[in-house]
Amino acid sequence: MSDQCFASTMNESFHEYEEYQAPVWMRAGIIAYISLVTISGTLMNGVVIIAFYKNKSLRTPLNYLILNLCVSNLLGTTASACLVIPVNALGEQIFGNLGCMIYVFTCGMLGVANLWTITVLSIAHYIVICKSRHFSLRRRHVISGIFFVWIWSAIWNGVLVGSGGYGSDKMKSDCGIVWNSVDKKIVQYTLYMVCCFVVPLIFLSYCYGSIIYEVRQQTKSSKASKDALPEAAKMVFVIMVAFLVCWCPYGCVAMLTMIKPNYKTPIFMDTALSFFAKLSFITSPVIYVAMNTKMRKRVLEVFRLRVRSANSESTMYKETHSAVKYPNKLYSVQL
Repeated sequence: MSDQCFASTMNESFHEYEEYQAPVWMRAGIIAYISLVTISGTLMNGVVIIAFYKNKSLRTPLNYLILNLCVSNLLGTTASACLVIPVNALGEQIFGNLGCMIYVFTCGMLGVANLWTITVLSIAHYIVICKSRHFSLRRRHVISGIFFVWIWSAIWNGVLVGSGGYGSDKMKSDCGIVWNSVDKKIVQYTLYMVCCFVVPLIFLSYCYGSIIYEVRQQTKSSKASKDALPEAAKMVFVIMVAFLVCWCPYGCVAMLTMIKPNYKTPIFMDTALSFFAKLSFITSPVIYVAMNTKMRKRVLEVFRLRVRSANSESTMYKETHSAVKYPNKLYSVQL
């Protein structure tokens, strides 16, 4: 599609709002918010990446998925800052159609990669706990999953951006997908929403629901293992809430706009929900690292915030090769 067609798509998508310009105080607030998200995301995800680099004990198969999650989060916060801060500081779209297209593709790909990495993590836990007694998750399995995540994300976002379905938001403070674009192919957009948002939610619900059910079934006659059930349930609850809180408001409004293209959302809603979804770049390391006692201990040790005991090597082995015993099964997961 030519650059002129891209420009036409952008102009048509927000024509009725083209006279609106966000006031200076609002642009300053957006800059402050994105700066806070960028700094927090860079620190939290960067700490984990450095910890992986310095401590070989963290490089287990499942933790490679966590590393991939943190890398996508770090790139996502950086990409957001590179466009949103200059645009709002100068009060105009300075990068043109090409810059907007690259930004939408990059952020879309990183966001979908984020969600699908979480999904692959849930599938890995489901297979280990529910489908195999002594399943050995190897590095090649994880690498295959990571390749799938990035290829899947790149293909779907490439198709969407290639259809011209992007443009400036109503406040001219960001670039994003124009869900009510008059030029869009409804089947294309619907498949994107289903494959990139709905399917991960279904997988997450099924996998973690099955894990909770399996644990509950195997712990009915074991008091020791029952004590671990509330912790597992809490983790599942936090995972699901974080997913829903960050992405579902944006996804629901997007689907409503697709179904009813003439539906007029408040002028600030699209931008606010898009920025709110960027919080997922911060919540992921909190859930998978800060709430994981073993991972948190390793991170603290790497940065010399905790003194190792004399028997640290034996402790390391116990913490990186944990086994949960139930009456009928033994689940071994390398963390």
